[in-house]
Amino acid sequence: MATFSTLGLRPEILASLVKMGFETPTEIQAQAIPHILESRQDLIALAQTGTGKTGAFSLPVLSKIDEILKRPQALILCPTRELCLQISKDIKAFLSEFPAIKVAAIYGGDSYVAQYNALYAGPQIIVGTPGRTLDMVKRGSIKLESISWLILDEADEMMKMGFKEELDAILKTSPADKQTLLFSATMDRTVERIAKTYMKNPKEISTSVKNQGSATIDHEYYMVQAKDKYETLKRILDVHPDIYGIIFCNTRVETQHIAAQLMKEKYTAAAISGELSQGQREQVMAAFRNRQIQILVATDVAARGIDVKELSHVIHYGLPTKTDHYTHRSGRTGRAGSNGTSIAIINLREKYMLRMIESKTGIVFKSKTIPTAKDICTAQLLQVVDKITAAKENAVDISEYMSIIEEKLSHLTREELIHHLVSVELGRFINFYKNLPDIRSAVIQDAKPSPYKNKLFEPRPYTPENMTKMRMNIGKRSGFSVPKLFEVVNSQKNIKGIQIGDIKLEGDYTVLEIDKSRKTMFMNALNNRIINGVTLHVEPLGDMPISQTNVPQQEQTAVPRPSAPKPQMFKERTRGKKFAKKKY
Repeated sequence: MATFSTLGLRPEILASLVKMGFETPTEIQAQAIPHILESRQDLIALAQTGTGKTGAFSLPVLSKIDEILKRPQALILCPTRELCLQISKDIKAFLSEFPAIKVAAIYGGDSYVAQYNALYAGPQIIVGTPGRTLDMVKRGSIKLESISWLILDEADEMMKMGFKEELDAILKTSPADKQTLLFSATMDRTVERIAKTYMKNPKEISTSVKNQGSATIDHEYYMVQAKDKYETLKRILDVHPDIYGIIFCNTRVETQHIAAQLMKEKYTAAAISGELSQGQREQVMAAFRNRQIQILVATDVAARGIDVKELSHVIHYGLPTKTDHYTHRSGRTGRAGSNGTSIAIINLREKYMLRMIESKTGIVFKSKTIPTAKDICTAQLLQVVDKITAAKENAVDISEYMSIIEEKLSHLTREELIHHLVSVELGRFINFYKNLPDIRSAVIQDAKPSPYKNKLFEPRPYTPENMTKMRMNIGKRSGFSVPKLFEVVNSQKNIKGIQIGDIKLEGDYTVLEIDKSRKTMFMNALNNRIINGVTLHVEPLGDMPISQTNVPQQEQTAVPRPSAPKPQMFKERTRGKKFAKKKY
């Protein structure tokens, strides 16, 4: 097995790694580091979050960089300021025994003055987000002529977040002889375009392990009605009083709402979102790392770059629409050999997504029953006992107060004293839960099979052999969306409940996977229907991977929305009133 000492890294960098306790490289590091050290060939590295990508590209670059030259020699671009700060923090840790190399973090939402000063200090490495980096290039604050390495970290996310123009501009103005290192979780069409346009005969490497923490993570789900999601969340938090984790929401609005509700109800929670200033974000993250905050509520984008060890739980307040996003989320717990739990709170409509994640990742979800009042009070009681035990081990000297305490409590028996102590600690939970109905009964009732269920659509295992690709001539430009797709499909009696796999929504068309045996029925049900002014045309696309489907512009056949004649308008003025009448 390879160790860092055998890879050819600089002695100062090895000393930093020893100081940090790192001896053995991860799979992606073992493949990438020798290539970058020994070759100037461009590199495409495919690896999931949590596989050590930062070390894979930064350690060899740090070993080759010229510390005498006080100009930017390596430019690292990443999608979010959180990830930008995390990468720069990691690199500074790698340089603890090599202070001659300087690092500057350049990102939006922070003072230009502080970043100008960081650039004026002559950093050899710049870590930045595409927007602010391009701004600094245009202002002349960042000079790219000395760049020897251009690293694109999470290139797929940068493209999804709309940084295509910024990346194109930076790549065009950077030196032609640089080495480009592209790191991504997936090799989709947009990433392939970057590789073809701006990389020279790149070598491609990938890791066989999707997520290193998956073996130490328990995956659980709670099936509830949509209206009971928040109450279920509270019960999960209450039955795990020592929880230390992240709650993932799918929208920023939902994130802020959930965090506000939790704080209002005295939970130690906070939200992390793009609306916070950098100073506020750093305060929240410092409190979370110090465990002054137990629960962080975030979206997938806001959580990029958050690297907090020893998280006990990740909670999905609704499943993400993409399988790799689920592995990114759940991979934040169960790291470094510790155990973690990933919990999904879903309703009946989301169950198809759960099964899709299972089939594509090999994860097995365990169904859990919603904690009862007794479950919660028992868990809270055990925590009180643990606190008392811990206090005995770390006892504070209160001998001078004991006479007063004994006098005050002398009228209580041992049993009465324990009863009073527990009542004080658990009174809030007992009073809150004693009259609440059991949430599970409503879910069980909804889960009963309908006597009208169409037997044609009994669940079948999701495998590539069972599915086929279909193309619909309607997309985002016509106001089409994934929820609208399911609404249209479920409005047709013959195909309601049909199994749907991956969905790719583009400007003028949509590609999706459906149950292969229902292909003809699917086309017959939807062809010639008018949706958002577009006459649908549905056709089979073949068996190519959905990520490689790229329909040329001239083949897009979306029918433009018919424009209705505008009614003539005239204004009629009356005393004290102004209004318009339609003239027909």
